[in-house]
Amino acid sequence: MQLEATISVGNILTIVAMIGSWIAAFYAMRADIRVLNAEVKLLAIAVEKIGDILQTLARQDQRLISIESQIEDLKHGRGFVFEFGAQPHTAGPYPPNTKRRD
Repeated sequence: MQLEATISVGNILTIVAMIGSWIAAFYAMRADIRVLNAEVKLLAIAVEKIGDILQTLARQDQRLISIESQIEDLKHGRGFVFEFGAQPHTAGPYPPNTKRRD
């Protein structure tokens, strides 16, 4: 059994084609990786904006809850500011100790 030590033009072309395809595949993957990197950066910016929006929404929700509780307190007569010298009353449409004029 002997190995043939000659190199033909076909062998050289095969080796050059394989090296060329490896280089082409490397540069194609490199370009794809750059595109993916850019897309990941855009997604990071979008996620950051969504986070800001969620924070704003949470603040607005807290404000609405606070306003609702203040309205409930006003419905029950708590927190109402009377004019200077006026006394609060709780029974009926007329202040106490006053008579209705007919």
